[in-house]
Amino acid sequence: LSAIAFLFLFGCATKETMKAPSFSATTFDKGHYDSKVDNFVVVFDASSSMRHKYKGTPKFDIAKTIGNQMNLTLPELGQVAGVRSFGHDPSVSKQLTELLYGMETYSTAKAAGTLAKITKPGGFSPLGTALNAVALDLEGLPGVHNAVIIVSDGMDMAPKIAQVQALKDKFGSSICFYPILVGDAPEGTAFLQEVARIGDCGFFSTA
Repeated sequence: LSAIAFLFLFGCATKETMKAPSFSATTFDKGHYDSKVDNFVVVFDASSSMRHKYKGTPKFDIAKTIGNQMNLTLPELGQVAGVRSFGHDPSVSKQLTELLYGMETYSTAKAAGTLAKITKPGGFSPLGTALNAVALDLEGLPGVHNAVIIVSDGMDMAPKIAQVQALKDKFGSSICFYPILVGDAPEGTAFLQEVARIGDCGFFSTA
């Protein structure tokens, strides 16, 4: 979380790594920083493979914790932000992908509770559809520096690498990918590492 928060700041800050039960967000003095990122979208995996447990906890719950803690950590520096989900249990949504928040000037208070709209995972893994939608989310926004943060286990997504490349081709050096792996599946690790490689200016990290 500290690394992701750092993407948006010039300068440096120290943050102690904490487990979710004892999490306490670092507070950044907004008067000392400027945003390196103009626009960002968090892409959240709500597909059926996220039901499976990692170290005793459903990956879906881990991913939601990351999203909520990220929201508490990121400083409001005028960025335009959005949260987009993909997958979904049919009882939650029949859409392959949905924009749950944004695109609008980032507000911690307004974004809070966004992921609560997704009550359980299910369905396929249409990351490609989500990324096609992200291209429209970012189109025409002010500024030139865009970040796409993908929170996922990376499972059942290999064919979607074409849409990752298409999004990079569309925005070029103005877009960077920051995939966060939930779990430790070799398939998911390899896929999300390839996403980071295509992004070139972003990096891969784990939950």
